[in-house]
Amino acid sequence: MKYGYGCKPSKMDGTEHKYEYTKTQLPLTYNYVSVMPPVTDQGSSSKCVCHALTAYLDWNKNQFEGDNNGGQFDIDALYDIRSDKKSKGMQIKEALHFLLHTGLNGVKIEEYALVGSEVALQNALILNGPCPLALPVKSEDKDITRVFDKLWSFQILRLFEIYVLEQLDLAILEKEEEEKDKIEAVEREKVEKLRIYRKKKLLVHREVRAYQALMQLIPT
Repeated sequence: MKYGYGCKPSKMDGTEHKYEYTKTQLPLTYNYVSVMPPVTDQGSSSKCVCHALTAYLDWNKNQFEGDNNGGQFDIDALYDIRSDKKSKGMQIKEALHFLLHTGLNGVKIEEYALVGSEVALQNALILNGPCPLALPVKSEDKDITRVFDKLWSFQILRLFEIYVLEQLDLAILEKEEEEKDKIEAVEREKVEKLRIYRKKKLLVHREVRAYQALMQLIPT
């Protein structure tokens, strides 16, 4: 059985919005399994873009309803809006544009953007949820196992690189937090010393006034 590329390269024109985020400390673990829809099988079709994006729509709905339902959005209807119906497959950008401006089964997405780095991807996963991505895999019959082995090794290395980058970011954040704590400690110490000084000054003033009142009572 032969499979075509379900995800066609998107045509970029320079107007694409790039994902921006504020550096923040991310949780060490997170899990969307409880609200992710079941995995679907596209078979020999070239509808992987539609499977991925409708899975995202399922997730977005499930997170508010607290379940993990799937198949709530019409995969075929999304695939049918592609501009090039003579060839198989679809552009992610084209599908996202449709979901943004028209919507599917009465549901629209609010926005979409390019995620340009591993750190940005980590933030996007936490703040916005699952991110669709395309990874083309070429194989020739019996070489499929070897190719998948290479692919798996590549994924492990990439995951390790992401882990290292994450640890570096965490180290930087911890250092910044330590410096912030030191500054705050110095400021608290200044405030405390000023409070003690004012208290002592008030006591001295009271003692002076008491001494002056006493001196007035003593006959000369």
